[in-house]
Amino acid sequence: MSTMRLLFATTLAAMASGLPARVPPAVEALASKLRWYGQDSVTFPAGGKLVAVDPFKLPAGLGKADLVLVTHRHDDHYSPADIERIAAPEAVKLAPFDAPGFRRVAVGERVDLGFCVVEAVPAYNLVKTKFHPKSNGWVGYVIEADGVRVYVTGDTERVPEMKRVRADLMLLPLGQTYTMGSVAEAVEAVKDVKPALAIPIHWGMYEGTRADAEAFAKALTGSGVEARLKEIDP
Repeated sequence: MSTMRLLFATTLAAMASGLPARVPPAVEALASKLRWYGQDSVTFPAGGKLVAVDPFKLPAGLGKADLVLVTHRHDDHYSPADIERIAAPEAVKLAPFDAPGFRRVAVGERVDLGFCVVEAVPAYNLVKTKFHPKSNGWVGYVIEADGVRVYVTGDTERVPEMKRVRADLMLLPLGQTYTMGSVAEAVEAVKDVKPALAIPIHWGMYEGTRADAEAFAKALTGSGVEARLKEIDP
């Protein structure tokens, strides 16, 4: 059995039993190196390279990213100045719209970069449709490397397509103004995906509070998914 299938099977078994979550070592290793800068802006290693998603308000002194992923066009997700600051000269840059230096990707597209495989998945609002309409074709990403699948949902509500996503680590928005309608909705989205580890992001800057994040983690107790809170990196 492949490492990825073993990780997923272990997570399913934990959820079915109701036992406390056991995060596999490979997922733990990646999560320990993941940094969050507010909103959906994160960096993490993949296949010996650095991945940056939605670079925004980045601190000084970061390493250069070999892969830059942008989920949608809003200013707090597509920041050309931050992208220029973190992207290595030969970095691959993907976005679901036309932008200088970027390759445009569509929902359902898979890009094999050798050190990782990236899949663009749907990200949109079902209720608050004026913020992230499905017709825009904006995306989240599943990044697979070293036997671990990381799902960065992008700005989205709980959408039906999530039930088809397999991931070991899920990063999802917890603000309730522009994305999820409630903490409970975010919890159900995690249960749809069944990762080993879920980390709420997109809170604490413009919307969502630490109390929301703590309620999210508490609601997942006994579900077989570990919820872990990250602090915004200064």
